[in-house]
Amino acid sequence: MPSFRKGAAAAAEASKGAQFARTNFFKLEDGESIILRFITPADEWITVQQHQMIPTKDAPKGYKGDQWPERMGAVCRRDEAFSGLYDDCYICDFLVDGNKIRKPGARVWALACIREEVIGDGSEDLGGPAMKGKVVGYKDGTREETRKVDDKEVTQTVKNIVVVNMGWRNFFSVLDGFAARYGTITDRDYWIKRVGSTTDTTYQIVPANEPIAVDVNGEAVTLDPTNPVFADRYKTDINLEEIITERSNDEFYARFFDRRMTITDEGKVESSGVEVPAKPENEVDEDMLKSITQRVKSYKAEMPADEDGSEGVEGEREASASAGAAVDLG
Repeated sequence: MPSFRKGAAAAAEASKGAQFARTNFFKLEDGESIILRFITPADEWITVQQHQMIPTKDAPKGYKGDQWPERMGAVCRRDEAFSGLYDDCYICDFLVDGNKIRKPGARVWALACIREEVIGDGSEDLGGPAMKGKVVGYKDGTREETRKVDDKEVTQTVKNIVVVNMGWRNFFSVLDGFAARYGTITDRDYWIKRVGSTTDTTYQIVPANEPIAVDVNGEAVTLDPTNPVFADRYKTDINLEEIITERSNDEFYARFFDRRMTITDEGKVESSGVEVPAKPENEVDEDMLKSITQRVKSYKAEMPADEDGSEGVEGEREASASAGAAVDLG
């Protein structure tokens, strides 16, 4: 298994520079919101370089799914975690969209449980008449999954645990701030809303409640990974390292991206005989362009203000929100 970079510090540093279909990923559309309980501590977040929105190959013959994806993300095979494992990265080496090389960027991986609002019904157990129709707390969401048990397909109700695979700057860096403030990211729920649908997308993230405690043998215990109650409650067979590795391997690239390779009916990866345009030798170095742009911006910032008083540098906005006091209801 590759050695992945873990933790918020690794994510911040990196930001500077058929099992596939069964993985449930966290996803929001513009304007949508959700409540999440993160179950992966900040120091266990995994950071890898990834390619985003890469055009896929045509669906294979005999494909019976609902819709073959037109674009997908992929883990870069040149990430340092795979050093010595792969000899190439198709997306780094070839013009996959006929335009320019699609370079990777840092993305962070973690697990979270989708939480559901509990609405008061007027009963004393749910806050009495005063809380009828209001949010009195949250509970772990569930979903139905069909799995093979002893060679038989069995439908089970499981906790709605999802894989969160997002960027550092507009998502995980915000959570890292809360982790630094509270000492952990797993002791409360977070309300998350997506704003935007293009490259300017941002995520509003605020705590949804105070630290959550449960009664265990008459003693209040904070839900945290160091507590066996937490570990038992969010036990899962989802393995982030395996999922990440699958999205970099030969089969994944051959199935969705690499036109030089194909997958036989027996599941073997073989050459397709197709040639693809290689990276042009005179391609502009984007890192160099960014460096030049930064120097120009720095020079501009040092120039005197215009006559109208504008400084030519856009200020930063700050936002804050207060958390409610809803309780954990399971």
